Amino acid sequence: MTKDYLTPLEAADYACVPLADFEALADGAGILSFPFMGATVYRKADIQCAMERAWRLSTGGAVALPSTGSRSRLGRRAGVGKVSDLYPKPKPMGWRSAEAMKKSSASWIPAVSKPPMEPINTRSPRYEHHLNELERIRRENEMGAE
Repeated sequence: MTKDYLTPLEAADYACVPLADFEALADGAGILSFPFMGATVYRKADIQCAMERAWRLSTGGAVALPSTGSRSRLGRRAGVGKVSDLYPKPKPMGWRSAEAMKKSSASWIPAVSKPPMEPINTRSPRYEHHLNELERIRRENEMGAE
């Protein structure tokens, strides 16, 4: 089990600097200490963020990050699975990948809207014909049931 909170000596060791330098420069790097039960402690995540920020500034963006599928050494040490977990990319609303669309049923095909139904004209000859046919079928069923 790794510790999430470090004493000043452990924090300086984690940051790879002497204790005197760490105590002098920690506030300027955004690494804040806080008192806890009479001891001064630092958050390990704050030290890691400061180191990553310094690394990015030192490379000037010339160093490419590992691919999103690989695990970085820094990520494993900090308990983070992949580099993409540190830098998630937002996806647009309603976005679905091509694989998800292939795996799902035909729900991704847009539904064709049906034209609105016309009102039934009870005075048309076709309506009268259908009524007569229904009446004939009803009579046949009654005669067959007797």
